[in-house]
Order: sequence, then structure tokens, then C-alpha cells
Amino acid sequence: SSMGLQDVNKLRVTLSLESKELKKGVDDAKKSLRTLSSELYYISQSAKYISRDLTLAFTAPFVAAVGYGTYKLIEFEKEMASVNTIAQLSSASLARMGNHLEDIAVGFGTTASEAARALYWINSASFKGSQGLEVLNQTMIASVAGVTDMSSAARVLTGALNAFGMSAMEAADVNDILFR
Repeated sequence: SSMGLQDVNKLRVTLSLESKELKKGVDDAKKSLRTLSSELYYISQSAKYISRDLTLAFTAPFVAAVGYGTYKLIEFEKEMASVNTIAQLSSASLARMGNHLEDIAVGFGTTASEAARALYWINSASFKGSQGLEVLNQTMIASVAGVTDMSSAARVLTGALNAFGMSAMEAADVNDILFR
């Protein structure tokens, strides 16, 4: 059986309609792919900024903390070197003294560097060794009670002890008089 003209025209219309629908489908698919591509680009840019922000939020403070810790350690080492210009301790004794200062400084809410600076003043006022540590302990109490820095408290306390010819063991008595 042969196809009639009418059947051929029907086939042409059908093929033409299907071709138009196919073209519309392809165009819609292209549009969807462009939208998806655009959204993926936006997501990748957002991820880049989030990554940068996380780096700034976590890395920068970490680096700052390490830098500050290093600075404080160097400051403490310098103060301990100053203490040793007077105390003349061996390396091992100086290290033990440094550890002791770090321990007691925490108890008084101060820094080891400030304690070392005060110990320098105490040693320079001729209170060394265990006498120096006793005066340092009283200096820390005085600095808290008198709301002053430890170096100032050390100078006042050692000045009073030396002026009246008193020993380190009498430092608590001087504090009682000064901070009643």
C-alpha cells in the first residue's frame, strides 16, 4: 500500500511539531544548564569566601596567640637575664627560679615577667636567694593590697626594710604597717 498525499502531509506536520518540541526541549535544557552553571559558580565563590573567612577567623588568632606567647617568653627570658646579672645563679638554678616565678605569678594573677622584674629590684636591694623569694612573696601581697605594680611595691618594701635595718623575714610586718 502506498502512502497518500494526505498521509505524507500528516507525517510532515507531525515531524515538524516534534522537531519544534525537540528544539524547545533542547533550548530548555540549555537554559537549565546555564542556570545550574551560574548557581555552581555562585556556590564556588561562596565557598572561596567562607574558606578565606575561616582562615582569618582561626588562623589569624592562632598566629597572633603564638606570636604573643613568643613575645612574652622572650620578655620573661630578658627579665630573668637581668635578675641573673645580680643573682649570679647557675643555668640550672636560674631555670628552677624561673619555673618558681611562673608558678607563683599565676597564684597572684600577674605575669612571670613582672615577678622577675620585681625580683631584680629585690636582688639589687641585697635580698637574694631565699630572702629574695620571701621579699618577693610579700611584694606580691603588697602589690595586690596596694593596687600597684610589683616593681613599685618591691622598691617601697625593700626601701623600708633597708632603711630600718630589717631582715627579709620582717617584710610581712612592714606590709602590715604600710597596708593597714
